Amino acid sequence: MVFRTKCGESLTDTFLTEEDLVNSVTVGCLVATGTADESPRIIPTCPVESLAKGTTGYHTAFIQCAISGSSKYRLGTIGINTNGELGDFTRVTNTCPGVFPIDCADYSDAATGSSHTLAVKVNGSLWAWGRNNCNQIGDTNTISRSSPIQVSASGWKKVAAGEFNSFAISSNNQLYAWGNACHGQSGIPSVSNTTLSIPLLVGNDYKCVSAGQNFALALKTDNTIWSWATTTMGVLD
Repeated sequence: MVFRTKCGESLTDTFLTEEDLVNSVTVGCLVATGTADESPRIIPTCPVESLAKGTTGYHTAFIQCAISGSSKYRLGTIGINTNGELGDFTRVTNTCPGVFPIDCADYSDAATGSSHTLAVKVNGSLWAWGRNNCNQIGDTNTISRSSPIQVSASGWKKVAAGEFNSFAISSNNQLYAWGNACHGQSGIPSVSNTTLSIPLLVGNDYKCVSAGQNFALALKTDNTIWSWATTTMGVLD
C-alpha cells in the first residue's frame, strides 16, 4: 500500500514500525531520525505537496511545491539506498532531507516499492530507478539503477509500487503493470507466475491504484473498487 498526503495533512501517526521512523514526514516539514530509537526531530524544508511511502521498503519519495523559477515541483528522496533507490547516483543511505535525484525538477507523482522508485513528470514521462531484480524498473533488463531511467516519454499521470512490481495509469485512464507477477499481483491472468519486463495493459477506466507486497487495489472511474492477487491473508475479502 502507498500512503499519500495533501497539503496540510500529517503522516506522523501513519508509520508504526521502528524501521519506518527514519522516513516519517509531516507535510511542510520532514521528520527524520538517525536511528530507530532516537526521538524524531523536525527539520524545516519547502512545503511538501505529496508523499509516497510503501509498506515493504525503507525509503520515501516526496514532492515539494512552491519552488521558485520554472521548477514548481521538485522530487526528493530519503532513507535506505542499498540498491540506488534514492536516485542520487550513489548507494549511500541518507536520513537527512534534501537528497534529490539529478534532473529532479517538474515531477507530479511518485511511488516507492521495497527498493525501487517510480515517478511521473509534469510532461507525462515515466521514470524509474533502484533495484531491478524482477524487472520492476521496466527497461527490459534486470540491471539495478542508481539514477532515474526514462521508461516512457509521455502519456502518464499516476504510479504505484509493490514490493517488486510496478503500476502506472496513463492519461486516458489505462492501467499498466510490470515487474514481479508470480503471485498474480499484475492483474493480468495470462502472465501469472512470471515477470513482466515492460509495462503491459491491465485494463481500462482506472483512476487510482495502490500496491501491497503481493496484491493490488484499484479504483475505477465509475468509483468501483477492484482487487487482485494473493488471498491467503484475506486482503481481497
